[in-house]
Amino acid sequence: MIPMEHARTRMEAASGTAASDPLASRHFLGCILLCFVPIVLAWDLMRLVATLVFDNNTYTHIPLIPVISLFLIYSDRRSIFSKHRDDRWINRPS
Repeated sequence: MIPMEHARTRMEAASGTAASDPLASRHFLGCILLCFVPIVLAWDLMRLVATLVFDNNTYTHIPLIPVISLFLIYSDRRSIFSKHRDDRWINRPS
């Protein structure tokens, strides 16, 4: 049985949104940046892969890889993102 006080603090923590947390917003923007920087840096290679996908029937499965990966991450998101990390060490003064 969960004590009432513990359950209340868990509910209050769960009700907070990521949009109201500036650290979460910075993490989200950092993640987006880390996802798109490699695409920009390897733009020529991305164009080469795109031509392979559209011109050669051997490589038509390549666009499915990110879609299936995103589906697998989404379907198991509760266990993947359930680990709570303490980010207070980032804000410590030197």
